Formats: sequence, structure tokens, C-alpha cells
Amino acid sequence: MHKSYIKIDHLKKYYHLLKKNLYQKRVALRGHMGYGKFIIICRSRTGSSLLKSLLDHHPEIACSGEIFKTLQGKDTHTVWNQFFNKKPKNIKQVGCKIFYYHPLDGGTEVWDLIERDSEIKIIHLIRKNRLSALVSQKIGEKTKLWSENVDRPHGLNLDEKRISLDFEECKNTFQKISNYEEHTRRAFSNHPYTEIYYENLAEDPISTAYELYEFLGLSKKEVVVKNKKQNPEKLSELIMNYEDLKQQFLGTPWEVHFEN
Repeated sequence: MHKSYIKIDHLKKYYHLLKKNLYQKRVALRGHMGYGKFIIICRSRTGSSLLKSLLDHHPEIACSGEIFKTLQGKDTHTVWNQFFNKKPKNIKQVGCKIFYYHPLDGGTEVWDLIERDSEIKIIHLIRKNRLSALVSQKIGEKTKLWSENVDRPHGLNLDEKRISLDFEECKNTFQKISNYEEHTRRAFSNHPYTEIYYENLAEDPISTAYELYEFLGLSKKEVVVKNKKQNPEKLSELIMNYEDLKQQFLGTPWEVHFEN
């Protein structure tokens, strides 16, 4: 059942991309490049797919996914120019997602391009609870399921999702993400910049969408939310060695990630 859902979902995504690419080719000759640019900077498991869908739903926004995840031998400038090309005349803002550690197979050229253009708006998406993000990552690796739609629930039970975590891996991951966040704040201090928190996005996606529409200089539009939180259970239920980890993190900056 799960595999069928995944195959159908992949086919729908492929069809959507194919249709979108054909449309973009048709409008290329009569499109425009007078739009604003924005970049969503984040790590995995921060609700970036939900955020992308909220932005892309706006009729004046073209928001893509992780186009710089891997370059696959392509030149960074080529990928950049192919994406930020002519768009339909109704499009006023164009952007994409990029994770702190992208591209996985390249250097820092794309980051240099973003830093040099101080007119690019930066949306920094952060998940305050780094433990929750790591748990979501590990469950995704275990189940091979990375998103959930209200129309196609996975139906996984708790036992299928429960995991154990290593203290050192947790500590190193928390520190690494903290360093990424601070670097992003410093690197883009001269850009139009806003921080969005996963916790607020998950709790009230519509208000978050309206906040970002305003940041991008656009009017409010009706918002449709299809994404569903994958792991609503408590961390103490999802992590088999939760109590041991909690004790190990007492007195550290990361103890705040554990429930009382």
C-alpha cells in the first residue's frame, strides 16, 4: 500500500514538473525577468516542503525545491541562470530552497552568488527543537517516507517509527546546526532577511504564509494546506532511550530540547 502511494505520488510530481517545464518554455519568449528573488535557507526536516507549497500556491510566486542539492557536473552559474530565467508576466517573486550543506557535490559558488546580490530576500527557516528535527530525520531514514498528505496518510503505527539515538551523534548534530544558523545570520545580514520557525509554521501555516507574502511585498491570497505532520507523538514515545538521553543532556545547552 505504501509503495503504491509513493509510486503514484512520484508520477504526479513528474507530470506536474513536465507540465510546468513545457509551460515555461512556451512563455520564455514573451516572459520577463523583472521579478524579485528569494532563497529559503534551512536544514532538512524543518517543514520546508510545506513552506514551499504555501509560497508556490500564491499566483504571483514561483517557488522551486532543492535545485542546488547536487550539480551533477553542471556549472553553478548555468543552473542559476536556467532557474532565474524569464517567467510569466504575472510572477513577481521567484525563489527556491537550499540546505546549509548544499550542494552535496560542489563548492561554495552558489552561496557566493547569493551573498553578492544583496537584493535577494532571505527566508531562514529554523526548527527550534533540534532533537525533533533529528528524530524526524531518523524516522524518515527508517521508513523511507519523507512527507505526508492529508489525502494520502501513511498509517504507520508507533512501533514502526520508534528509534534509538546516540548521545554523541545528537550532541554533534545540535552543535553543527547551531553553527549553521549563526553563520547564516552573519552571512546575510545585509540582505532583506526574516526568520521563520517550524513550530509556528506547523501550528498556524496560514498566518505564516501571510507573513511571508507581506515580506515578499505581495497581497494575501487564499491558502490551501495539504501537508500533514508525520510524527505527532511525543518525543518520549518515539525515542526508545529517551530517559537515558535526557539524563545525559542535563546541564548542557541542549537540555531544553527534552520535554519536562
